[in-house]
Amino acid sequence: MKKKKILFFCVGYPSFDRPANGIFTHRSVTALAERFELEVIHLMAYKYGRKLVSSDSIDGISVKRISVLHFPHFGNNTLILLNIYMMELILPRILTKEYCKSFDYFHSTMLLPTSVAISKLAKSLGIPHIAQGIGDDVNQYLRNLIKNKWVKSRFQLIDCFQLNSHALETKFRKEFSERANCFVLHRGVDLDLFPLKKEQDVNRDKVRFLYLGGVQNTNNVFSDENTKGIFVLLKAWSLIERKIGNAHLTIGGPGCKKEIFQGWLNTILCPEKISIVEFINPNDIPLLLKQNEVLLITSLNEGLPNLANEAQATGTVVLASNVGGIPETVVDGYSGFLFAAGDYEALAKNMLKMVEISKDLYSIGLNGRKNMEDNFSWQSYVKAIDKKFKEIK
Repeated sequence: MKKKKILFFCVGYPSFDRPANGIFTHRSVTALAERFELEVIHLMAYKYGRKLVSSDSIDGISVKRISVLHFPHFGNNTLILLNIYMMELILPRILTKEYCKSFDYFHSTMLLPTSVAISKLAKSLGIPHIAQGIGDDVNQYLRNLIKNKWVKSRFQLIDCFQLNSHALETKFRKEFSERANCFVLHRGVDLDLFPLKKEQDVNRDKVRFLYLGGVQNTNNVFSDENTKGIFVLLKAWSLIERKIGNAHLTIGGPGCKKEIFQGWLNTILCPEKISIVEFINPNDIPLLLKQNEVLLITSLNEGLPNLANEAQATGTVVLASNVGGIPETVVDGYSGFLFAAGDYEALAKNMLKMVEISKDLYSIGLNGRKNMEDNFSWQSYVKAIDKKFKEIK
């Protein structure tokens, strides 16, 4: 049977010079390619010397890269709208009607800007369009931008909205429309790429904690602008470092440089128990998870972080704040542990608990692996997408 064809739009995708860019999107595309024939449209910011249109292939996936004039917006709604409008203008001039009509479906990631920018094109051609919303869309931008009549009119052209958690769906319906055609599809995890660690990989005498949320405001790690909650972690560690024995903490992710932590490091007793990783290649994450017993997710708000599922797949215990879709995939007391977002004392208490039950961490990790195998594999994800596309055809 001939595969249906999807034209997949995104604003981040791996390239030969930036192989880590959009790696999570690429994994999603690779999974979908098992059931669909796909081509990717990578929408890039125009830079001097960059071609307006170029094509290449990544792991057998055809990628067309389109450069669009893009203004740094720093959260400015007017500039965000201008960037979306520029995309909407240029795409029909590059993607011919004949080319677009060769596809059965459009799929876009990020409501703003991608989905809004292609909504009119999809509707004019009669091509079913599923728009995938993520945490940043719904938690940061939607509330203000949906008040704009032009944005709202474009949303009304979209056939179906995919949200990666029930928490995001609830917020989306509240901001846009209770009657919106939405469905929840939790992100799948590649169980081969994130294999279960062996029992001998678990250090029963020294619990190793891993945080990969990065730092959003690098001027002040204790700023509330750090929505991944790094300051919650630092306060918790300071509270318990006298009691936590020879445990170790690795801090990494975007923006993590040792100098921005130096003031905090100067206040603690044993800075040698802290490792700061300034750059992490996404391809190295499976190994990092294997080398640590507990993954810490301290976010103040979320959609559904990929790491929550990837850690469980490897058998790494997840200790996370109970925000967004995290409680929908991390089963408290079974495959991980949850605490109230922002409550550094609760986080500290749970970190001490991880040390106390260090002998049980591998069996809890096995629960996480089973949870992923039973409920959150890529195979389940692809089947659900296939079913939804058939419904909106």
